[in-house]
Amino acid sequence: MLTKADVYSCPGLLGDVATYIHDSIETSQPGTALAAAISLMGALLSKRVESTTGLQPHVYTGIIAGTGTGKTTAQNLIKNVVSKSGIPNLLMGNPASASGLTNSLGRSSRQLFIWDEMGHAISAYSKSANSSESLILSKVLKLFSADGSSIIGDEYANKGRVDIEGGAYLSIFGASTPVRFYESLNQNFIHDGYLPRFLLFFENPEMEYQITRNEQKELSETTKAQCDDEENYILERIRYIEKWWPKSEEGDL
Repeated sequence: MLTKADVYSCPGLLGDVATYIHDSIETSQPGTALAAAISLMGALLSKRVESTTGLQPHVYTGIIAGTGTGKTTAQNLIKNVVSKSGIPNLLMGNPASASGLTNSLGRSSRQLFIWDEMGHAISAYSKSANSSESLILSKVLKLFSADGSSIIGDEYANKGRVDIEGGAYLSIFGASTPVRFYESLNQNFIHDGYLPRFLLFFENPEMEYQITRNEQKELSETTKAQCDDEENYILERIRYIEKWWPKSEEGDL
């Protein structure tokens, strides 16, 4: 089980984002903070860095935690940071279908999907392979290994096909309650490759309450300035990475 010490010892911008999220949630939820930060950085760095074997940093994370533990707060913080950074197209809207997901990536091949109701898709997938949620999940599994490969869109009689040239780079920050997650698990999730593709974080149900960021800001003007400086520093670094392009200039991310 992760602790707040794991968040505070995480290096780099990823650690700064994780700390910012952790300290903004009413209870100490280190897994939620790290899952959110990892998926954000994966989306931000995709198409900018890659491993020696060509792997991209886009990643699927999932947080399994009870109601009221801060999942929604973490999701809203990520949305807020991305919006303030001036890159709203990095966020994917909630797709109504598998083709909608593909079409969104066709417009912008590098996106972060904040999947608030991932548990519903898990439940649907375990019951029927033809439901809209199941088809979205199936598409998500295929996109996991789509680094640099062109994606052929779905064919429809009444509209044109949308292909994705040069590959799709999808990152996911998903969330589910433990009850919905565990009740839906079966051997298909392993055989079909669902679980191996997600980096899952499980939070401690015994929540440790902490001073919230809003309360910190009320303590003193000095503390408020420190909080604002932390957010501004994160925004500045994200904007720098977004503008930095490996082929246009040399530099070290």
